[in-house]
Parts: sequence; C-alpha cells; structure tokens
Amino acid sequence: MTVSNGRRPTTSADARAPGGPGRTTGAPSRTTPIVLVPGAWTTGAAFDDVRDDLEAHGHRTRIVDLPAHARRLPQLDRGGLAAIDRTLAEAIGASDAPPVLVGHSLGGLACLRAARRHELAGLVLLMPAPPTGLVRSMLGGALRRPVNSLGLLGAALSMRVATRLSRSRPAGLYSADVTAETLRRARAFRADESWVVLASLLLGSREPVGPSATPTLVVGGTQDLITPVPLVRRLAEDLGATYAEVDVAHAFNEEPTHPLVTRVVLDFLDEHVPGAGDGAAR
Repeated sequence: MTVSNGRRPTTSADARAPGGPGRTTGAPSRTTPIVLVPGAWTTGAAFDDVRDDLEAHGHRTRIVDLPAHARRLPQLDRGGLAAIDRTLAEAIGASDAPPVLVGHSLGGLACLRAARRHELAGLVLLMPAPPTGLVRSMLGGALRRPVNSLGLLGAALSMRVATRLSRSRPAGLYSADVTAETLRRARAFRADESWVVLASLLLGSREPVGPSATPTLVVGGTQDLITPVPLVRRLAEDLGATYAEVDVAHAFNEEPTHPLVTRVVLDFLDEHVPGAGDGAAR
C-alpha cells in the first residue's frame, strides 16, 4: 500500500484488517457520522460489509441509495447528478453534525460535488469517477477488451441484457482470483442505472477541482481498470488530498478484500477528522 500527502509518497508495509466484520457494542461511539454513497449499477447493500467494519469501531454510519434506483425503470430517470445532489443534501441535513462523506466510483464524484456545497467533517473518495469523465479511459479499454465493453454496453440497457451479452466480467471490476461464490453474491447488488447519470459519468461533470479545507482522502486500487490509478492519483494531486493505493479491484467492497480499504479509511479518520478517530478502540 502506498500513502501520500499531496505529492510526497511514503510506503507502508501492509494494510492491516479491522478486527473482523459485524457490529460490536464494546467500541466507544464516535461523534462524527459517516454517510456511505455507492456507485453506478450498485445498491446500498453492496456496502453492508464496509459499514459493518466501520460500526465495529464505533462509527455511526448511514448508506444512501442513488435516487434513480427507486424507479420502476431507472434507465429513464432524468434527474441526473442534480437528483443525486439533492439526495446527499437531505442526508447531510439529517445528520446531527457535519458528516464524513465516503463515496465509491460515481458516489465519489457525487461526494466531491457535495463538498463544494456543504460543510463536511471529511471527504473520502474510493476509486472515484473523475469530474473530467471516463470517455478516454473507456475507449482505451474498448480497444483492448472489446468483449468486456460489450458487457458494459449491455449494462447500460439493463443488467439482464448485460448478463446475456457477456458471460465474462469487466476486467478490473473484481480481483483476478475472485471466487464464484463472491460473484454469485454480488448479483444481488446490481441495479439498472439512469442513462442521464451514465452520460455524466462518461462525459464528466466539468466542475473545477482544487485544494479544499475539508480533510480529504482519495484511494486508488492497483487492480482497478474501471477508474485506473493514474486518473485517481491525478485527482488526488489536484485536490491536494491524502492519497493511498491498495491492492484491490474496483468492486473491493463486494470481496473479502474490503477490510484492506477500510483500514486505510480508519487510519485517515484517526489522524485527520476530529470526533471520528477510533484509536481507543484498536
């Protein structure tokens, strides 16, 4: 795992896992709430294991589902990023203190937008989609892996179509040694996605990116080919954020590797976010 502040990297020998999944009543409660925001094609349940890791260390958490997923035909929802902005604004407003937003992929982009509009205790971006968009990255992936790209195109139509078009999973979505049981379990986390949202994901939201007073952590996955490390690292540099690389794939939260990322998040909260650290619990 590589960790850096701004452009000065240091290396850590390993990422220690939190003390097992599941909630515990023994860990002292932290005062700063945490809001988890999943990415495209993903239900909030996909972050249950990450939530359990955080709550095992006394953190108060909430998972926000993307608004289009509540529609009968999410693909036709026209709310776009503005609807996600409103959902996050409601979650932030319902918190009893400025929260830490933890966003994954599209959720990372949404959290970055929220940080420009709301007071936050902290911001954690996990393999975030960049505001500049993913068109160039996706085009490069299409040339190298056309079968995988066919599956992604099918997913834009519906997850059922994607399953029929391509039996192979997109490279970098899961780790190379992912088990059949993990993939079977992950099917329950899939959801059809809004075409308007997917267009913003590809083309970008185009808002300016610069250093922020909000403590920010950006995490890249070395096996991730959906939001590749160079894109994620560049975003961290533009934000002046703490940056970490972990040996996981994009959907780390659905694999047994999720504690590796959670440990990085816990260490960041310990060091940078008052009221969210859990050093006494470890």
